[in-house]
Amino acid sequence: MNHKGTSIIKTERLILRPFKMSDVCDVYDNYGSDVNVARYISWIPCDTIEKCENFIKFNLKEYKTNPKFYSWVITLDDNIIGSVAIFNVDDDNDSGELGYSLGSKWWSNGYMTEATNAVLNYSFNEIGFNRIYASCHEENIASKKVMEKLSMTYEGLLRDGQRNLDNTYSNLLLYAILKRDYKR
Repeated sequence: MNHKGTSIIKTERLILRPFKMSDVCDVYDNYGSDVNVARYISWIPCDTIEKCENFIKFNLKEYKTNPKFYSWVITLDDNIIGSVAIFNVDDDNDSGELGYSLGSKWWSNGYMTEATNAVLNYSFNEIGFNRIYASCHEENIASKKVMEKLSMTYEGLLRDGQRNLDNTYSNLLLYAILKRDYKR
């Protein structure tokens, strides 16, 4: 693969760009502290300013030191509305995992499908990934719809596939798409 790190990606309505330290308050206000977003995530949410600062500091460090690090803030008209990333990058298998969050104020407008499609295009055509996979809680119908709109294939149910922040477990739906099946 030709790792380039996180580059700016522009779509019809959105700009995906690396995080900046000045994004802390907007990330917190617009999706980090959104309880509708937090109920489906396993990573520590940005539900405090301090956690938001730590999250962004982590991203800034990784941008400088890890060319395999892919993490974007999603902006609409200069407003931060969410984020998207490719993580668990596996060079041996040319694969990675897609993850995303979008503030609930912006749900049902096609923004996440637009953002993730742009990331898939970048991942397959610029970096050289062969397989991108993603998962969501069984109950997260909106995320399932995003993966289906991306033409990802349902691969199965991961029973108790995620430990939640409250130490319970949730089943995950697993989807994936191969470069040869990706059509932009």
